[in-house]
Amino acid sequence: MILRPIGAVSRISYFHSPILSYRRLLIHPGQARGTLPFALLEKKSQWDTLELKRIPPDSKNFHIFREVICSNAVFWAEKEATHAPYLRFNSDWQFFFNNLSHKTKKTIRNIENRVKRNGDYHVRQLIDFKEYEKIRPHLYSIAKESWQEERGNSLNTSVNKRFFDRLSKVASAHNWLLIWVLYLNREPIAFEYHLKYRERIHALRSSFKKAHRKLSPGAFLDYQIIRSLFENGEVREYDMGGNADFYKRKWTNNYRKHITFHIFNPDFRHYFS
Repeated sequence: MILRPIGAVSRISYFHSPILSYRRLLIHPGQARGTLPFALLEKKSQWDTLELKRIPPDSKNFHIFREVICSNAVFWAEKEATHAPYLRFNSDWQFFFNNLSHKTKKTIRNIENRVKRNGDYHVRQLIDFKEYEKIRPHLYSIAKESWQEERGNSLNTSVNKRFFDRLSKVASAHNWLLIWVLYLNREPIAFEYHLKYRERIHALRSSFKKAHRKLSPGAFLDYQIIRSLFENGEVREYDMGGNADFYKRKWTNNYRKHITFHIFNPDFRHYFS
C-alpha cells in the first residue's frame, strides 16, 4: 500500500497538554445524539481523521462511545496511549512510608536534611480565591525562574495567567481549589496547583526555581503534600497527572491505562492506492 500525497489531510483532535492525565467523554446513556463526539461523527464529511486522546476505559462513557463509532460506518482503531499514576490513601502515613523501598526512604530523608540545612521552610496551603490573589505574584516568580519558562509554557505566560485566574475563581467558588507553596527563608521556591473533587486530588501544574534545584524542592514539596494528604484523611485518591514519570513511580505502583481512538472518514481511503 502506497500513501499518495494528493492534498492536505484534515484532522480534528483535542488540544494537547502533557499535564492532563485523561479526558472523559461527556455522553449520557440514551442521550449520545447532540454531544460533541456524536456531532463530529455526523459531520464526518468535514474531516479526514478524528483523534480522541487519553480516554479512560473505566469511564462509563467509554463503551457508549465505542457503540456510537460502530454505528457510524467509519474506520477506526484504538491503542493504549498512556499509563497515569495514582496514589490511594487506604492506610496511615507511617504504614505507607515504612513500606516504601529503602532507596526511596533514604532519598526522602536526604532531601529533607538538605532543605533543613539551608534554612527555615514552611508549606502554605491555599483553598480560597482571595488567598490566591495575594500569593499569585509568588506563583509567577517561581514560574518565571523555572525550566518551563525556557520552553514558553510556564504559568508566567499571559495565556496561562488568564486561564488559571479564571480556573482559580471558579474552583474556589466550588471548593475545588487546592494550591501548595513551598517557602525557604520566606522565599517562594516551588508550588503545586491541584483541584479537589469528590475525595480525589488532581495534579494540574507544578514548578520550582532552577536556582534551588540542588535542594530538589519539587520532590520535597511532593513529600510534604503526600504526607499531609495521608494525615488529614480527607481524600481517597491522588491523581498525579501526566505520565508515569520516574519521580512519581517512587510513590506508587498503581497506574491507569488510557486509550486513544483514531477514527477515519470512509472517504479517506481515496488517499491510498
